[in-house]
Amino acid sequence: AKSGAHRLVSAKALEFGVLTRALPFIEVNSFSPPLNMTRSDAEDAVERYGKALDAVTPDLARLADKAA
Repeated sequence: AKSGAHRLVSAKALEFGVLTRALPFIEVNSFSPPLNMTRSDAEDAVERYGKALDAVTPDLARLADKAA
């Protein structure tokens, strides 16, 4: 059974200002950055996404415990 962990990550990333898409056919988040994105923009997006992952980790651990 799919846990939907990628949906939790996508929702948390949005809270941190990073728009991702939780794909419906595989548990993956997809990014579509603008073509005019600067290196600084990319670094900021990666930093924000990392913060979102840190913030959602306790929720992911609870999901893993339920699945075990």
